[in-house]
Amino acid sequence: MTQVGWTNSYIAVILPWAANPLGIFLMRQNMKAIPDALLESARMDGATEFQLYYKIALPTMIPSLAALAIILFLNQWQAFLYPLVILQEEAMFTIPIALAQLVGQQRVYFDQIMVATSLGIIPIFLMFIFLQQYFIKGILSGSVKQ
Repeated sequence: MTQVGWTNSYIAVILPWAANPLGIFLMRQNMKAIPDALLESARMDGATEFQLYYKIALPTMIPSLAALAIILFLNQWQAFLYPLVILQEEAMFTIPIALAQLVGQQRVYFDQIMVATSLGIIPIFLMFIFLQQYFIKGILSGSVKQ
């Protein structure tokens, strides 16, 4: 990140985790679950490869994408060591690093830690509320026998 000139930037914190192995594995397994007969019938109807992905594969993957988004967001949101190494300015610190700064050698600022923690869970809560319908839909889709 230093050679590219991205130290002390949010892109340096986000980009290395964009191709997460868990995400690759989860999406590969999800794509393998799509029946070949469905894809072949769409090809016979004249669908291109992009149309196969956009109109058939992607809509069936939405629950898995929502689950993956929640998992990866939580993983990045609570990251501590890598952002601590990459980020140098106090204004750029992530919430876990900022919370660790509130623990002093002589005094622990419990009031400030509680307020910061309460504010820090708001984005996680909003993301889960927004993606909950897709998450529940993915759980329920496997429970019905067809």
